[in-house]
Amino acid sequence: DYNNWRGVAFGATGWAPCGWKLSHLEWVVLRRVRSVGNHASGGWLDDVIRHVLIDDFAGLNNLRSGLSVEAVEGPLEITGAFLAGNSTGLNLFDSRSVTLRGSVVTDN
Repeated sequence: DYNNWRGVAFGATGWAPCGWKLSHLEWVVLRRVRSVGNHASGGWLDDVIRHVLIDDFAGLNNLRSGLSVEAVEGPLEITGAFLAGNSTGLNLFDSRSVTLRGSVVTDN
């Protein structure tokens, strides 16, 4: 929470900065993860993401997206997410086999 406070002072809020970034995950469950008030994207999954479940994720009040999903091969399932108060709730690009279920995306 509240990461990249130095970067925002110099205008570095896009592309790489984020609350957390994970890549090269296979057969992983992320449960009850939160990302709040980051001066960039809240969370970011990138490259070689296969058979991953994100359950009960909260991405709240981040300067950029609540959650970014890039170059994911899938399957990736996101359940019970709450994405609110970000510039973009879910930023999904260059990915396939992604499911969003039982989630709330509001006020982004």
